[in-house]
Amino acid sequence: MSEQDLPRLREFFETSVAFPRLAGVEVDEIQPGKTVFHLDVGDQHMNGAGAVHGGVHATLMDSAMAVALIALGLRVSTTQMTVNYLGPVTGVRITCTAQLTHRTRRTALAEARIHDGDTLVALATASFHIIAG
Repeated sequence: MSEQDLPRLREFFETSVAFPRLAGVEVDEIQPGKTVFHLDVGDQHMNGAGAVHGGVHATLMDSAMAVALIALGLRVSTTQMTVNYLGPVTGVRITCTAQLTHRTRRTALAEARIHDGDTLVALATASFHIIAG
């Protein structure tokens, strides 16, 4: 994917990928192999215990990792993801940084980290099947 294609990828993600948009995921930066996304925490993101629902973390991290790989010109599908929840969210904005960590011809591995301010609150690693690219 060329640098000229990255704004189109961003526009496609922000306007056409419904579930992350519904969750409130927003794009800060897209580079080949790396992304930065954020989410402003609201009542709709809370679980019954009053904490940010783990599915919100997973959605944010899976989306950020996939787009980092798509920005490399790959068409991918998540095959496995492990999320480690490290602490509660106390702020109003969480930021996710994702990046490619390893790639073969048919698979890619990525890592994502969610920070609440300076505090790391979640870490994920995921495997992706490379469909094309």
